[in-house]
Amino acid sequence: MTFAKANDLLRLAQLAASRRLGISLEEISQEFGISHRTAQRMTSALEDNFANVVVVEDDDRRQADDQRQDQRCV
Repeated sequence: MTFAKANDLLRLAQLAASRRLGISLEEISQEFGISHRTAQRMTSALEDNFANVVVVEDDDRRQADDQRQDQRCV
């Protein structure tokens, strides 16, 4: 993974964590200027690298990512 991709993944994690309902694939596409399929790949990478990611499908079967805060204090 390149530094730019890693940076984008961290930025996505921050965006998802900062929103109560997470972030949708459409919002990811707009935020990063990428295709819907690339947004799906980013969410997959987010799931692979962060254990506390929860993926939710809404009624339209679109996925919204919701990264929940870990309950442990660091």
